Amino acid sequence: TNYRYSLKYVGEEGHTATFENNKVYNATNFVELGTTTTKYQGQNCIVKFISSTLGEGVGNYNVANDEGQTIYVDGSLVVSTDEQFLSALTDATASDIKILLDADVNLPQDKDVSASKVSIDGNNHVIQITSHYRNLFADFTASDAKLVLKNLTVKGAKTKTTDGSPINKTWDLYSIMFNCDVEMTNVNFDQCVCIADGANAVLNNVNITENTNPGLYAMWIEAKGSTVIINKSKILNIC
Repeated sequence: TNYRYSLKYVGEEGHTATFENNKVYNATNFVELGTTTTKYQGQNCIVKFISSTLGEGVGNYNVANDEGQTIYVDGSLVVSTDEQFLSALTDATASDIKILLDADVNLPQDKDVSASKVSIDGNNHVIQITSHYRNLFADFTASDAKLVLKNLTVKGAKTKTTDGSPINKTWDLYSIMFNCDVEMTNVNFDQCVCIADGANAVLNNVNITENTNPGLYAMWIEAKGSTVIINKSKILNIC
C-alpha cells in the first residue's frame, strides 16, 4: 500500500520479532514499531531486520516514539543517541561489535574498547569527536583489534580559539588518531589523521582535508612494520 508504513509491530515487554527476506515497496517505512498513542506502546522489544529488499524511498523501520526498542539490521545494532553509541562501542562482553548509525553522534576521547573487531556503518551520518586534547578515536586494548569504518564523516574536536585563531598543538595532540588496524571505505575527515603505533590500514575512497592549522600534516603514518594501502583517496592540506 502507498502508506507511511507497510506493517505495524506491537509487542509486549521483552518480545522479539524477526523480519527476514522481505521485499517492501510503496511505503515510507517497512515497519512501524509501537505507536504514539497509549493503547499500543510496544515497549522494550527486540526487533531484527535481515536481508530485506527495499524499494526506492522505503525506510527499514520507523520508531514512532522512544519506547526502548533494540533494533538490529543485518546483525548491526542501530543506534541514534550518544548514550546508545557509547554503550555499544564499549560493550566489554562482546568480541565482535557491529553498529549502524541512525543519527549523528558525539564521541568523547579515549574510550576503552576491548572488542577484537568493531564495524561502524555511518549510514552517511557524522561522528563528532568532542575531546579538546588528544583526539584518539578510541583506545583499543586488544592486541589484534581491528576497526572498520564506512559511509561516514568523522570530525575532530574544536580546533580554534574563540577569536578564530588556531590552537597551538603539535600533530600528535591534534590529529584524529587510530591505534589499531583500520579499514575505511567512503569516509571523510576534517582534520589530520594519524595511523599510530605501527597499525595496518586500508583506505578506500577516504578524503582527509586539513584546513585549520598551518604547518600541520594532513596525514601521519607511524610505520613500524605496518602495511598501509591507500586507494582512490584525497589527502589535502589547504591551510
